Amino acid sequence: MKRCSKCGIDKPAECFYKRAASKDGLGYVCKECTAIHHEAWYIQNAESVKKRVRIHQRKYKYGINDEQYNAMLDAQDNKCAICNIDMKSPCVDHDHNTLKVREILCSQCNSVLGLMYENADNLRKAADYLDKHKKETI
Repeated sequence: MKRCSKCGIDKPAECFYKRAASKDGLGYVCKECTAIHHEAWYIQNAESVKKRVRIHQRKYKYGINDEQYNAMLDAQDNKCAICNIDMKSPCVDHDHNTLKVREILCSQCNSVLGLMYENADNLRKAADYLDKHKKETI
């Protein structure tokens, strides 16, 4: 049995994480208290964590750093390369075969490309379909 330094309750050894630096090889705070602490920290720091994750993904998934990303946004005046609206959630658009980055799109336009399998013929057919039914009256 070991006492948690956070909650003060005596608990079995399996309720503590291993810690090589301590005399008994166990941490000082129980797993339950550690989880509560981590959850509270994440809630308090959620925005900075999400920002770091986005920066990391852009670098390792798309091969662009923050400066390159911001330069692309500036070049597009923070507007989607397809629909030209101001973007709330910009997405890095890339070719799924070559992984080459194309431009920055709004989440809706990026989703449309993906749902149409990045196939220009499918997109043309969808546009034709909309034009055909636009002329009809309901």
